[in-house]
Amino acid sequence: MRTNALLRALAIGAVAATLALATTTRAAEPTLAEAARVAGVRVGVLADRRSAAENELLDREFDVLVAHGLSWNLIHPEPDVWNFGPADQVFELAAVSGKSVTGMHFVWEQLVLDDAADWVLAIDDPDQLRTVLREHLRTIDARYAGRLEALTVVNEPLEITGGALHRNHFHRVLGPDYVAEAFRIARAEAPGVELILNENFTEYFPAKAAGLVDLVARLVDEGVPIDAVGLETHLLFGEPDWDLMRRTMKALGDLGVRVLVTELDAPVPVDLPDRLTVQADRTERVADSAVAPRRRRLELVSRDPGLTTGGGDPRRLGATLGVRNPQSGEEAVLDLPPDRWRVLPPTAGQAGYRYRGAPGDPCRGVLLRPGRNLEVNCRGDGIAFTLDEPAQGGLVAELRLDGAPLQCFAFGGTIARDLGNDGRRGGRFVARHASATPTCATGAAPASGDALLRHENAKRESGPDGFSTFRADLLAARRAGRKARAA
Repeated sequence: MRTNALLRALAIGAVAATLALATTTRAAEPTLAEAARVAGVRVGVLADRRSAAENELLDREFDVLVAHGLSWNLIHPEPDVWNFGPADQVFELAAVSGKSVTGMHFVWEQLVLDDAADWVLAIDDPDQLRTVLREHLRTIDARYAGRLEALTVVNEPLEITGGALHRNHFHRVLGPDYVAEAFRIARAEAPGVELILNENFTEYFPAKAAGLVDLVARLVDEGVPIDAVGLETHLLFGEPDWDLMRRTMKALGDLGVRVLVTELDAPVPVDLPDRLTVQADRTERVADSAVAPRRRRLELVSRDPGLTTGGGDPRRLGATLGVRNPQSGEEAVLDLPPDRWRVLPPTAGQAGYRYRGAPGDPCRGVLLRPGRNLEVNCRGDGIAFTLDEPAQGGLVAELRLDGAPLQCFAFGGTIARDLGNDGRRGGRFVARHASATPTCATGAAPASGDALLRHENAKRESGPDGFSTFRADLLAARRAGRKARAA
């Protein structure tokens, strides 16, 4: 199926799903989910309070269920009151249908509309508010651990039509860095969940689009654990600025975050001639804009109390990150050059290090804190693996400092999620508590902590022939360069 035809099918399917409860589908037409998979994307829908007929439609047409029941005023309306019922229904439906769940929202208070509970808005002590935020999300993660794939951490932080932060309750109590603080709390209390910043109307107001890109750039530069940016795409004001939409998506993608269309609707006047055609055309153009900037992504997180630098200092010769599928032979080796590393205050008696990639580098960031955690986030064209269950075997990841193995990770233990890869679309694989193996790529000991690998790809590719040879050549070239400069 040609790309334009695919996107047309996706657009028409979205409109049909929004406007009608069709209970049958002609065999010749793909479902919305099937059309989206060909393009390497997934499509979701708000799943709360649905009838049996709607649930049938959800099961057939969509991949992702969005749980509004996690919104604060619904699930936690009073300090000692929890209402899990609406969210439980969505998770139960997802379990039966094999779909993933995205939750909304963790922090949201706006001028016109929000879901903040009144008792939270009454807290004016910063430390108390931080404690409440942590305990709230900790409770949610304990109940839905392993089932919640993604979460809108901060929703609509900017002014309605401008690019500055809206001075909401969280801004007033926690300060202008509340967005970064909310993401750090979310990563700590809900590890393994994809963390999303969500915003609206960027396709209509250039100042707001620029403000969003600037905000995300600052968060990325500060090492804030933001995984994705959601563009709500409420086309409420008629034809949007399509060039602005594409530029914004590309600018965000270039920062190394995933770009999502999170709340798409394209209302048109009921008396407009060919109104459904207009609606389908607008939806198609959104889909076309969204598919273009997708790039492959690799994320690795290890929380290992035994993590050590082994005396290595990446500021000397840099580091390399290698990932291999021993069964299929696929691999990627990513260069982390020395000039992008910075030293951090010691933890567990050893200095830590942070890597921040330059624009265009495959890895946007690496955080190494001895005795605590190692986090790697890479994105780009040379990262690809077949992630279908029969072929994946045990994925192995290895980080080296100064040419010496620092830590090795063996994945293939508890499979938390595996969306597979049929050769036409990307896959996503998440594993936790990998079983120990006698050796990794070079005989280094596997990580003993809770290791998680999240990897998305668009197609299968082969990498360099062997980790050791590639690294030896890379390090030899670096040493030669250092000697030449010294001379």
